[in-house]
Amino acid sequence: MWRLRRAGRICSAVCHRASNRLKSPDCLLCIFTCTFVYVLCFIFILAIVVRSGGYGSGSNKHSMLFRMKDASAEAANAAVESAGVADSDDATGGAGAGGSIGGGSGNGEVLYERKSVDDVFVEENVFNESPGGDAGGDGQRSERQLDPEVLTETGPFAGYGSQDFRYPLSVDMPELLARLRSDLPVSVSPINQFSSPWLIQHSGECNRTAGGQPTELLVLVKSHPANLANREAIRRTWARPDCWRQRVRVYFLLGAKAAYGVRRGHRILRRVRDWRQSLLDEDSRHGDLLVREFVDHYFNNTLKLMSGIQWSDSECPGARFTAFVDDDFFVNPYQVERQLNSVSAAVYGRFLGGYVWRTSLPRRRSRKHRSKWDISVSEYPWSSYPPYAAAGALFMSRPVLEDIAVAMLYTRYLRFDDIFIGLVAHKLLLSPLHMESVRAYEPVWSNCTDTQALLRLAASHGYKAPSELDKMWQRLHLAGLCTAAAVRTAGAG
Repeated sequence: MWRLRRAGRICSAVCHRASNRLKSPDCLLCIFTCTFVYVLCFIFILAIVVRSGGYGSGSNKHSMLFRMKDASAEAANAAVESAGVADSDDATGGAGAGGSIGGGSGNGEVLYERKSVDDVFVEENVFNESPGGDAGGDGQRSERQLDPEVLTETGPFAGYGSQDFRYPLSVDMPELLARLRSDLPVSVSPINQFSSPWLIQHSGECNRTAGGQPTELLVLVKSHPANLANREAIRRTWARPDCWRQRVRVYFLLGAKAAYGVRRGHRILRRVRDWRQSLLDEDSRHGDLLVREFVDHYFNNTLKLMSGIQWSDSECPGARFTAFVDDDFFVNPYQVERQLNSVSAAVYGRFLGGYVWRTSLPRRRSRKHRSKWDISVSEYPWSSYPPYAAAGALFMSRPVLEDIAVAMLYTRYLRFDDIFIGLVAHKLLLSPLHMESVRAYEPVWSNCTDTQALLRLAASHGYKAPSELDKMWQRLHLAGLCTAAAVRTAGAG
């Protein structure tokens, strides 16, 4: 508004000077000059309004609100706990106290839905993104560095477990876990409850590999029902059991339904397709799907990851490590095993590794630029995220997985899965470890000519087409690795 007042004062001053110079305020030339100046000022004011996104809704207002929120941790915590959902035009909902995962309906459906999944409804366009397990995005929400204010000693993440940042629920999480494991009473109840059933679960199979050996490594590939070609490419390349020296089980984690958009002029109609029968047929052929009854969409990636953690905790207690990988990642079995075998006994109990972002800011919505990584102030009022490992390739030890499986039930749901796990880890006083061998955002297969450098990578992102996985597999000659691993396994047996 100060810009508008200033522009008005400039217009008045220009007309006043023109009148004084002509010495005759009533002359036609003066009237013409003033009219011309006012038209120019109107255009200038209109440009200011459009640029700022409307009257009284400029970015200065929001950035001031962020700093106000950071100035008082108690105020921030109260704001989050009192906000049941995000802004009404946000494509998401929240899980309030006593609520269930999946928004207000509590039925495990996609977070932003307000109606039955069979209804056709219209909202903003977020379905232009290709479907898949793109849990980490491409780094858009982590491009900028933190403000100097945030990096000071009083910033919200100056030290792990800092009292300056209290994400709901505001509890001492390590003490809460200790009391729960000792069967002692606690003063809070879980706020995230799983209400959606499993369609395909494979109970009692994970502790043993296909060859009957105890499982040491569990790999859960987050996929989309429509990405059958990606799953087939993974099955014939890096997910082959004979390519791993360790005893490994690989499953694909999916939702039973999938949301998609149909363009109608300037609008996007959102529909939901049921994939149950198709997935049941695929699992009957391969026996490696884990399917839960929820809508598989980017905003439900946290629900998918939480489902995988819960399933691993209950069904695969013998696995020393669990890996969560998107279906557009290339994985080098040899390097993954090498990295995990190098984890020392001192680090093992707190090992949470991947491609770590330590200086990441929330991306706020604007009228000019909208993204699936936008998040409103009511949903997340702080000006920075805690350190987190990108969920596209996430590795955790068994003790960490057990802690997260409990702590995530007492941590307010956030639709960005990697940041949600970062929040849970922060409450557990865990610091994620950066793995140089993981490339979670930029694709490296197309522009890297150094084959030896590619061989040193444990996981890399950007393989949207199944043919790209096959080409990389052949380029690195990893089929020979599988043969050698099979020979070693047979010799050990």
